[in-house]
Amino acid sequence: MKKIVSIIMLTALLFTSITNGTTSKAISQYKRITSGNYEYAVLDEANKTATVLKIKPTKEVVIPKIIDGYSIVQIGICWNEYDYYFNEENEYHFTDSEYAEFKNSRHVFSTDSKSVEKITIPEGVKKIGEFAFANTPNLKQLNLPKSLRYIYAENFLFQSQLRIYIYLAAI
Repeated sequence: MKKIVSIIMLTALLFTSITNGTTSKAISQYKRITSGNYEYAVLDEANKTATVLKIKPTKEVVIPKIIDGYSIVQIGICWNEYDYYFNEENEYHFTDSEYAEFKNSRHVFSTDSKSVEKITIPEGVKKIGEFAFANTPNLKQLNLPKSLRYIYAENFLFQSQLRIYIYLAAI
C-alpha cells in the first residue's frame, strides 16, 4: 500500500512540475504595450485578453473595458507566495496566476499617485492584483464590477477615507 501511495505522489509531483514548466512564459514572451494613459500586457492573444500594469494618475480614473481590441480581465499582478523569485542580478520577478511573468512591478500607479481620488473598474475584470492601488493615499471611492472574483486586501493599506462600491454579485 505504501508503494502505491508513493507512486501516486511521485506521479502527481512530476505532472505538476511538467505542467508548470510548459505553461510558464518568460518576460520577453509577453507583449507589453503603452496606449494612451495605460500600459498593459497581453495575457492571451487568441482570446484577446490583457492585464493593465500601469495607469497615468488622474483625479478620476475610469479603466476602459477594452484597450486596442484586448478585453481587460485583470488589473495589476495576481500571484501567490510561491510565484516570485530573485534572479542573479537580485531583481525581483513574479508571475501571475496565468503564469505571465513581470519584473519589479506591483503598483499600477506611479509614485505621483496622490491625485487619484476615484477609480472605476470595468465589467469583465476578474482579478485585481496585490498592492495594485496601495499607493493611492487620497483614494476616496473605488467602484468594483460584478465580474470581480479576486482582490487582494493590500490594495487598501493606508486609505482611511476610502468608500468601496461593490455590486452584490461581485464577491
